[in-house]
Amino acid sequence: MPNIQNNNTWLQKAYTEFSMALVNNANLKSYAEPLIQPFFPLWSASDYRAQVKQVRSENSSCYTLVLKPTKTWPGFQPGQYIELHVIKNGVKVSRCFSISSAPEQFTKMGTIELTIRAQDNGRITPWLQQALTETSTVGLSAAQGNFIIKDRSRPILMIAGGSGITPFRSYLHSQALIKPTQTASLLYYARNQGGHLFEQELNSICDNNKYLTTHLMNTAKTGHFSLDKLQQQLPNYQDYDIYICGPNSMIKDVNNVLLDAKVDEKNIFIERFGPAPVDFSQLDKAGTVNFNQSNKSAELGSNTNLLDLAENIGLQPEHGCRMGICHKCSCRKKSGVVYNTLTNNYSDTGQEDIQLCVSVPVGEVVIEL
Repeated sequence: MPNIQNNNTWLQKAYTEFSMALVNNANLKSYAEPLIQPFFPLWSASDYRAQVKQVRSENSSCYTLVLKPTKTWPGFQPGQYIELHVIKNGVKVSRCFSISSAPEQFTKMGTIELTIRAQDNGRITPWLQQALTETSTVGLSAAQGNFIIKDRSRPILMIAGGSGITPFRSYLHSQALIKPTQTASLLYYARNQGGHLFEQELNSICDNNKYLTTHLMNTAKTGHFSLDKLQQQLPNYQDYDIYICGPNSMIKDVNNVLLDAKVDEKNIFIERFGPAPVDFSQLDKAGTVNFNQSNKSAELGSNTNLLDLAENIGLQPEHGCRMGICHKCSCRKKSGVVYNTLTNNYSDTGQEDIQLCVSVPVGEVVIEL
């Protein structure tokens, strides 16, 4: 019987060699993509495509992109995110955003919504709002992520801060449309009155569904999350699955309060918009990072990850989301120890593949870059 796996491997190798010889690119489709897309902008060899239908301002710092993906895009569940791919100054860049609309909107109208906070000093999020118009096309990945409702038989508590409302908006809209009997309560924190995204919309959804309740919390007036306030609003919170999304500082404080209150850790689910913060005071800041292919080095002490460190000395490594999801900045560590801000683990001293954006150097490190 022929060895199909070996045949496929041989064919793939032959295809790669032929493509490299012909166009100096390992994939003919990838080479052809920028040549074809000016004439057929919704065609892609490497990802799904979508047309921008609207760029809608939500407040002074947030906006919503309404996208219509091509028919091959497979859909999503509330709580998932996509990678958005755009071209800026001739370079393809990627960022990850939660989908803030309901799956039923996609089923009925073919559109999805991404609600985005323009990051202070951000390279991409402020630019997107200005660069994209209703004639623009963008790339997007299939929906990803496990921040979805794990058990539909249990009541859920959603705790959001700032733009962390986006995955919960998707869930609440879906619940309002399909009208199940799952009990859900939302605690949504903002720094001041008027700081809540979709305030009227969220109130309207919950006013029309007896199983959904919303509490819009103004921290300037009521203070931050505490066990006393939680017990007042939801005395039986121990019976709930609890979902948290928002700034890292809020996530850390809420999670600590819940764990101290003996909430079972398996009933707590967290979504971060970036890697967890690192206590750099606990890391060894002495030493040098050597980028051996570029013959460049950087002294430690700047309390930063390897991607920022490389860019600070003029290198331009490939990257995408800058939060450890897309793996585009993966490269080889030749030696030394790095701290992974996603897993909270230290590497060993030998060779291994790492992600630059979530790896903090600890002492002397050599990177193949």
